[in-house]
Amino acid sequence: MKDLIIKAKEGDSIATETIISKYMPLILSEASKYHIPGYEFDDLVQHSILSIIKAINLYNINSNSFSSFLATTVKRSNINLLKSKIKHNREIQDSTNINNVEGNYPFTVEDQYIAYEIVEKLSEGINELSCLERMLIIEFYINRRPLKVIAMENSINYQKAYEIKKSALNKLKKQIEVVYIDKV
Repeated sequence: MKDLIIKAKEGDSIATETIISKYMPLILSEASKYHIPGYEFDDLVQHSILSIIKAINLYNINSNSFSSFLATTVKRSNINLLKSKIKHNREIQDSTNINNVEGNYPFTVEDQYIAYEIVEKLSEGINELSCLERMLIIEFYINRRPLKVIAMENSINYQKAYEIKKSALNKLKKQIEVVYIDKV
């Protein structure tokens, strides 16, 4: 993983996209936690992807766990987005800029394009899943329902539901990998 992060920090878009693909369950999970005025689920997924790109560029290779750093960065970024929208809607001004505390990383057009393409491929991938796979992904990641409950309601055992969810995630990861292949 360390080599992949170094390559991504050096501008290797394939390394960046590989990291994004690896953390897609985190992205889906975090994006589903928030309901932000004016933002659709896809927008939050894209915002989370941009947060991962920011985390890659801000991460110190010599520090501790990248996974922890990345998860914290994505969570904080989504919370900051929510706070900014709430403050904007209520017209509350805050003199502290949280982005300055975390460090600024200017997103390039390529970063935004990568995030947009991944969201597009993710949407296509979700639409290509079987009804059961799509339902499991939506109920588990978007509606935040326990897999055990979903399995019981659909008369399938937990292990089978877990395997279907895992298979669906692998299909979505492969769909996202198409973005990398198209660019190469």
